[in-house]
This record gives sequence, C-alpha cells and structure tokens, in this order.
Amino acid sequence: MIPTKDFADHIDDLERGETKRVNHTNCTAGEDTRRRLYLTRPASSPALVVAYCHNCTDKGVFHGEGHTSYRRDKDLTIVVPDKQVPFAPPNHMEPDPSLWPGEATVWRIEKKLSKAQCQRACIQYDPSTHRIFLPQYDIVNGSGSPRHGTELLGYQLRSIDGLGAKYLSAQKDGEVKPYTRIRAGAHQRIILVEDLASGLAVARATMHSVLVNYGVKVVPETLYKNINCDKFIVWLDNDSPHVKDQAIHISRTWAMIHGKEHRTIDRYDDPKNYNEDDIRGILNDG
Repeated sequence: MIPTKDFADHIDDLERGETKRVNHTNCTAGEDTRRRLYLTRPASSPALVVAYCHNCTDKGVFHGEGHTSYRRDKDLTIVVPDKQVPFAPPNHMEPDPSLWPGEATVWRIEKKLSKAQCQRACIQYDPSTHRIFLPQYDIVNGSGSPRHGTELLGYQLRSIDGLGAKYLSAQKDGEVKPYTRIRAGAHQRIILVEDLASGLAVARATMHSVLVNYGVKVVPETLYKNINCDKFIVWLDNDSPHVKDQAIHISRTWAMIHGKEHRTIDRYDDPKNYNEDDIRGILNDG
C-alpha cells in the first residue's frame, strides 16, 4: 500500500477531477524517474485521492483525514451547460504510449497501432477514467495527424478493462455528427470504416481516402459531405448479422446521394485485423 501521506503536498494541491504525475519515491520496482505514480482526485468523490503506480502497480487511497467535504466544495456551483458551449477533452492525459499502463498497451497492440501512430493521431491515455482517448477530428492527413484548421467534432473514451460502457462519447454540441476524413479532397475511392483504428490501418495500406463513420449508423449528413470520389466502398467490422445489414443500408443510402459506383465488403472481418498487403488485395478484389 502506497503511504499517501508521503505525497501530502502534491495531494493538497489537487483540484477536483485532476490527475497529477509524480516520481514514486521508494518504488519497489526500482527507482522511478519517469513520474509513474498517478494521483487522482475524482470529481465524484473529491474527499478522496487515489494513488496508482504504473511502475510497481501498488495502490493507495487518501481519505482527507476525516474531512467530510472537500475544502473547495463551498465554492462549487453546478452549471448545466448550453449545448453550444465548447467542450474540452480531459485534462492531464498521457500522450506518450511508453508511459501507458499495461491494459492500455495491450489495447494498442491489439489494434495494431504503433507508439508513433498513436502520437501522430493524438490518441492518448486518460488516467482519470482509465480509458483511451480517441479524438474525432473532421480532417486528418494519411498518418492521422490533424491538418491545419481541422476541427475537433467530438471524442470517445474507450474502455480497456471491460468495465462500464465500451465507449463514453462527447460531442461539440448536440447537432454535431462526428466523422473523420483521412485524406480530404477528390479521390478515386473513399473507403468507409467503423472506427479510427480501422481507418488508420486502411490509410497505411493505400493512398485512397478513408471515412471513419464511428459506428454502424446510417448518417446521411456524413455521407453527403463525402461524395467527392469516383467510387466508394463500405467495409465495417462484419462481426454480426446486424453490422452486415447496416453496411448494406449505408451503401444504399450513399449510392442514392452519390449516384456512382459502390461496393460493400462483407466476406472479410475488421480491416485492422489484416496486414497491408491483404487490405490492398481485399479492396482490389472485385
């Protein structure tokens, strides 16, 4: 158990909902010089501070020494934001995958994302929720990096421990339909996929444009904004009959808007499960 009293000065300065990284002195896994100890004051329980070391995996909890309310609660006013108020991603996220905990690293490897790819695409680890932060920019380049002037339409916090909802989602406002276009401008093909990791996998394998739909819903507004191509291909994860049906619905709706050649890939599963040669072969098949 981490003796949190040893970090009292850091704990006292923590704001509600804030996470701070510090070096874990006397870490049992060896000297910590990379600030592997995370101190978090949960917004929902501000009288507590939770400590977790990503070096030795030891834990600790600070209870405020009997205080029944957090000292800043008297100044707290609950405000219901208007839907037009700009939203902000979580604070104090970890952008360096080398410093992510084990479960986050396992997720990254399973999605076939390198450390550099995560950093270019601004994919980060959020210690306050123990989730992966997935930004939803409207336009990014082929590596996933936001272009100059690109807009953050929303973001997802992806579960990595199987607890709670798979995704926690936020949008710029209630009218936004988040999507990401990898490589904007006119292209011969646009390939629509289900999630950002699949989009990056297809973009690595080809020079075509990729449209990340963020799910399997038919979103006519998104399809209408992305018709500058000669042909489009819909390739979802194909992990259930429902998903395959949705791929057909997306393809038909897009065809009505686009009026050009289209194709639905339903004989192969999740694009990110394939290497680059296989992705190129599947896209060129038929």
